[in-house]
Amino acid sequence: MLNGKKWMGLVVLGVAMLLFAAPLMAQEKSAKPRIAVLDINPSGVPQTLAVSVTDLFSTEMVNTGMFEVVERMQVAKILNEMGFQQTGVTDSSAAVEVGKMLNTKLVVIGTIGKLGQKLVLTAKIVEVEKGKILFAEKEMANGEDDLVGACEELANKLVFNITGVKVKNRKTSRVQGTSAAPAPQTTAQPAPATQPAPAETKADPKKKSDKKPVKEKDPVRKHSKEALNELDDM
Repeated sequence: MLNGKKWMGLVVLGVAMLLFAAPLMAQEKSAKPRIAVLDINPSGVPQTLAVSVTDLFSTEMVNTGMFEVVERMQVAKILNEMGFQQTGVTDSSAAVEVGKMLNTKLVVIGTIGKLGQKLVLTAKIVEVEKGKILFAEKEMANGEDDLVGACEELANKLVFNITGVKVKNRKTSRVQGTSAAPAPQTTAQPAPATQPAPAETKADPKKKSDKKPVKEKDPVRKHSKEALNELDDM
């Protein structure tokens, strides 16, 4: 059996261990996921635009306050060493290799392209440990002036998918899309009224004409009378 002193020593040791482990547990629980945003690949848009969008999106991921985002210079250095500086990272297997070099849990790969008059941003979250894509998101921008708001919206979507926390919108003003002006409406003029043609009157065959028929003289009697007059003259 343990005497009183040994019991006291065990209690003190247990309390000390709890006090020492508590900060470590709290630190581990509160630690932010380490994430790397790789260069966004252009698709039908200038390379300079893709570089600018990468910086914007990386900044918005930092502004969410939910991640430990790897600095852009460090990401660029690793990409250069691995030969991805020119070609970019487009598949999950290459993203996993970069994530291991950067010692991150998550890696973001994405693209920017054009669809009509809009710009389309896509982002995929790759889990380095399991080497698979967890999910993907997209956001539309109404031109280059709307890219700041689009990057903010896309970052908020990724935060919600990873942590389940809905980030409060910082209310960045979004640029509204321009729509074609409606064609002017023309008022149709009513066609002039046409007078109906007078109805044709058909003669009634049963109705007799008011004119009396002219009687023709008998030519035989006419010549006989003329002959008698000649005899009288003789």
